Amino acid sequence: MLDEKTKQNLTLLYKKSKRELEKLRLDVTIEGRRLRNLFGAGRRFDGFPDYYRNFFRDSALSLFLMRDASFARDLLTLASLIQGKGRNPFTGEEPGKIFHEYPGITIGRKNTLFNAIDTTPLYLILWKEYLDWTNDWAFCGENLSSIHQAITCVIDHVGRSIYWENPANSAAKRFALKATYWRDGGIAGRQGKRLVYPASFTLVQAQAVAAFRSASAIANRCEIGYSPETLEHFADNLLGALVNDFWDSKRETFPTAIDGRGKIFAPYSDILHLPFYLKSGDLPQNIIDAMFQTASLFETPFGYLTYQEDKKRERDDIAEAAFRVVNGMVQCDYPFSEWLTYNPEEESCTKGGCDVQLWSIAGAISLWMLSAIY
Repeated sequence: MLDEKTKQNLTLLYKKSKRELEKLRLDVTIEGRRLRNLFGAGRRFDGFPDYYRNFFRDSALSLFLMRDASFARDLLTLASLIQGKGRNPFTGEEPGKIFHEYPGITIGRKNTLFNAIDTTPLYLILWKEYLDWTNDWAFCGENLSSIHQAITCVIDHVGRSIYWENPANSAAKRFALKATYWRDGGIAGRQGKRLVYPASFTLVQAQAVAAFRSASAIANRCEIGYSPETLEHFADNLLGALVNDFWDSKRETFPTAIDGRGKIFAPYSDILHLPFYLKSGDLPQNIIDAMFQTASLFETPFGYLTYQEDKKRERDDIAEAAFRVVNGMVQCDYPFSEWLTYNPEEESCTKGGCDVQLWSIAGAISLWMLSAIY
């Protein structure tokens, strides 16, 4: 059960969330289509660079928490309109690929428009989620070609049942970003945090499993060029690789990534996200037990860290620990900031990054909805 202080803080945040969300609203017109229900990833109000443009990953992950059908419909529309058509070494574009950020920005001699390996699986997962919320199969029927192209793009990245990233797929030698999933600033463990391609990420491998399952469910209702059985077969094979090739039995953990030099065991919280994309029974009990134990390494009095602490903590209830973040958020002038910086000595939090961030708002809304059943 939640304590009274946490309940009060969560109520306060929820009441503020819709007003703060409006500060991120974007009005996008593309190919003659006006999309009024899109949101930027983050904004600052001090004039410094921010993320006030559309990031597919940030939006999709926020939608899994918020379940906003109008937002999802416009995001899926935008993604289908921008979907990759050819191979472009400047932007990382590939046929069927879903964009990273729109508009893209140029870093050095490369652009970030398609610098993402996870967005295409997330696109397929979001389609299934949207259809579950709305039963809007007519809209799905209008986008069957885009769904088919996305599935093909994911399949084209699979080798030995592992979902691989490689700039060579877009005829490039490197990307604008150091990594092409949610840790796009790079991964500790490699020089300059730059991967040796081809590379794969444990979290994205699980997302690809979910993507094939989502596509299979859609294929049960619509003709998308792949049978449900074929798509389930891909899902099973990728799940098998996750358990047999990614899991390290000696370390009793998953690596953050596998690249040309081997497994990378960086101190990140990625594996805490895996259960969302997998089903009960997918992972053996010994792996589940180890993941719960790993979760204790990231616990603080204000929720979970994204980087591992040096000192191990006693494991508490997972849900109760997650709800604690609201008590840190209300301490800040901008409670929905991009991240919270936790000070273990003072056991306090300060805001970091953008003043308002989409995923932070979505997190508060999601916790509010979960609080009704927790």
